[in-house]
Amino acid sequence: MYIENGSRTTITAVSKDVDKTGIFDRMLPSVDQGYMLCKILYDQNEHPSDLFFLEFNVLPKRENADKRPEIVGKTVRELAPRSASYWIERAGYASRTKQQTHEEYYAGALQQWFDVYFLFTGSTDKDHISVIFRNITRQKQKEASVAFLLEMQDSMAGQDTAEKIAHVAGEKIGTFLDIAFCQFIHIDYTLAEWELLYQWYTKDGQVNHEIISIPYWRDEAFRHAARAGKNIVFPKPDNEPEKIGNADTTGTKLSYIAVPFHRNHTLTFILVVGNPALRNWQPFEIKLVEELSVRIFPHFERALEKSAMKEKEALTQIIVDTTELATWEWNLIIDEVSWNKQHFQLFGMKPQEGRVKSEAFLNHIYPDDKEFITAELAKSVHENVPFSAEFRIVRDDNIIRWMSGYGRVTQQKNGVTTHMSGVMLDITERKQTETTLRNSEERLRKLINDVHDYALFMISADGIITEWSAGAEKIKGYTDEEAIGKHFSMFYTPEDIADGQPERELVKAMAEGHAETEGTRVRKSGERFLASEVVTAVYNISGKLTGFNKIARSIAERRQVHESPKQSIEQFRSVVKSISEYAIIIYDTGNYITDWNPGAQIMFGFTPEEAIGQYAGIIYTAEDKKAGIPEKEIFAARQEGRAVDERYHVRKDQSKLYVSGIMSPLYNKDGKLVGYVKVARDLTERKKMEQALRDADRRKDEFMAMLGHELRNPLAPIRNILQILKLTYQNDESLNSSVDMMMRQVDHIVYLVNDLLDMSRINNGKINFRPERTDLVSVTRRAVEMARPMFQNGNRVLAVHLPEESIYIDGDITRIIQIINNLLSNGVKYTLAEGKVILTLKQIENEAVLSVKDNGVGIAREHQYEVFETFVQINATIDRSMGGLGLGLSMVKQLVGLHDGSVKVISAGLGTGSEFIVKFPVID
Repeated sequence: MYIENGSRTTITAVSKDVDKTGIFDRMLPSVDQGYMLCKILYDQNEHPSDLFFLEFNVLPKRENADKRPEIVGKTVRELAPRSASYWIERAGYASRTKQQTHEEYYAGALQQWFDVYFLFTGSTDKDHISVIFRNITRQKQKEASVAFLLEMQDSMAGQDTAEKIAHVAGEKIGTFLDIAFCQFIHIDYTLAEWELLYQWYTKDGQVNHEIISIPYWRDEAFRHAARAGKNIVFPKPDNEPEKIGNADTTGTKLSYIAVPFHRNHTLTFILVVGNPALRNWQPFEIKLVEELSVRIFPHFERALEKSAMKEKEALTQIIVDTTELATWEWNLIIDEVSWNKQHFQLFGMKPQEGRVKSEAFLNHIYPDDKEFITAELAKSVHENVPFSAEFRIVRDDNIIRWMSGYGRVTQQKNGVTTHMSGVMLDITERKQTETTLRNSEERLRKLINDVHDYALFMISADGIITEWSAGAEKIKGYTDEEAIGKHFSMFYTPEDIADGQPERELVKAMAEGHAETEGTRVRKSGERFLASEVVTAVYNISGKLTGFNKIARSIAERRQVHESPKQSIEQFRSVVKSISEYAIIIYDTGNYITDWNPGAQIMFGFTPEEAIGQYAGIIYTAEDKKAGIPEKEIFAARQEGRAVDERYHVRKDQSKLYVSGIMSPLYNKDGKLVGYVKVARDLTERKKMEQALRDADRRKDEFMAMLGHELRNPLAPIRNILQILKLTYQNDESLNSSVDMMMRQVDHIVYLVNDLLDMSRINNGKINFRPERTDLVSVTRRAVEMARPMFQNGNRVLAVHLPEESIYIDGDITRIIQIINNLLSNGVKYTLAEGKVILTLKQIENEAVLSVKDNGVGIAREHQYEVFETFVQINATIDRSMGGLGLGLSMVKQLVGLHDGSVKVISAGLGTGSEFIVKFPVID
């Protein structure tokens, strides 16, 4: 018996004695299992204390098979101190009982399972034990995976929403695989959108959410691999086949397994599991995630479809209820119409069950509109075109309201219309606002024409005269027919034109709001005169420059004031008192009122006796008086020559009104300040109308967004059904032709809905815009390839001229492709069969210039400024036949603006073709 603290040479000798037989050298290389021959070492109490390796082999396939010399001649406590007790105890038991023992053992240090046999060798020397072992890790992993999949299936069966499925699945997967996060990505292929539906995180607070939230799936390499049906694993296992992708697009230490799920050969979902730190993924883990993807996402699909149906029903009801949208369905066979509750209410009727006759609708039409509406409905029925009209109705309580109606044919039989449906909306407030605006414009125009001592006229953003007053005709000498349509520089001397004076005035007005000048001007007769002019920039509700107002007067009378001051003052006071449309108030140098005209009394409610002698603050709000606005106005007028402001004031009864005012200092002939004059105009009604228009515009944007999402929901299931029909009846040519036609229509609707949603997002400032350093040449080439089928199907020719060298801009690739696609689509639409569209890209100095030119129908000059407006269709016949909404070019302008670029159209007129030129700033 050998004692553990004895001589090591004795053990070596024993080992050599055993090896002399050569048995192990011949036998062990052919054994298909791990084998060890050990000698038990005992302590002084004759208890097993260690194992000494006499012979050891591992499977020849294992990479560490060459480590045999390092194991033989050593003890288990030297090699595996943490698991030594297990091996010593089991070997001692086999030696003591002379029996074979068999068990499964998990080696925690190796994270491996083993099937182990301890055998007494049969020798009389009880110290020798044989151990045969086999790695059963994969078998154990497979058993655990199967049990986990069954448990997962049972757990998901009771969940009725995608959120619950994601939570249950994520938590179980996270616990089983010991991972930090689990993500469920949905791909809406009809709209080309990828979105993260749900994600689950561990609850220990150690997860770096910022890293995990990086949208690595937006990388094109990741998407390409997913669409090809490949698993994406990072870091990639060395022993995995090439079909598994290797995409590290995050630039972080994030490690993950991403498994795509395809339905009808189309990518629809991706399951991603991972950790915020690098991890070596095992083959069984990758296989398990594959199985989970197949089992989880069918549950997801059913839950999402169910939720979408509920949301659609709820949203439809919300739209109908909140917009007071009246709906109708007309069965022409029996001439009966179904109305919803809102339809009855719009007519002032009590809602009732069942259908009504069509005459119930016609009986409520305003008499002067009935013939028109009857004709429009008949045209829709017989020609299968949409019904769209604005008309008046007479409610049961005799109140007249304006309506907007829309309808379309929904069913036909043998070419005869049998059913129609549509909606009706009350637009009375909008009509009233339009009428108020027209009346206000008429009053303003009359007021302008009644002023003969001032030349008041309007010019467009590019300097063309658009409106002309009687005062302008008197001072300038031109009639409105002679002036309108001409450039306003016609009134300047040749010297001022050569010096660029007219253009500088407009630039200053745009920069500062207004520009004041004095100079020599030229009348129609050629006579020169000295004039004082003010030009003011005019913007619409959206902040877009629409043109300029210009007021000019001859200042010869100013010299007469110096020659006869007393007479001029009296004349001035007489004029002031005769004007009632404007409040004209004169203050002394201390800001106390000294003169108060009838217009001021009408506007503010104070009589001259009540106002004169009062401090200027009597017409200012308490907040403005506290802020010192009256004092700041006279200071600004004294320092800058005038003070312009728009703000709320108060009347005598303390009601508020919105006023636009100009305050100027008054000087006597010696140049001494003697007071101030303020001219004010009541803009309260205009302010209300502007707010009403803004509210209407906002409601329009909200309705567009809601309508776009409402139209979007049914597209995916419709396309799925068409795909199923095509696959099921692929041998039926007639049905396939119809299915193809319907799929093209669905694609077209998707295109229109995308335009509608994008325009809504742009208007609301919610557009998804991600600029980056972009090669415009490469992106243009991609956009052209995407558009080529459109030209082939439309029998059009597309010529492309791109530079060889790259041109870099700061741009969003998706939006640039959208710009180019819209321009090319416009070229196809407005070019006749076999027509030609030429796309050219080049760099000119610091700008990338993209040109899309066609030889199509062209654009009349008077309409060229309108082509970029929303919902504008210059050639309505072509637009309607092609199904456009009039959004394409408007969206081009908006998207180009996001890139700090510009777009313009050039056309010599109808029949001459058109050219759209887009410019982007180039970056280094």
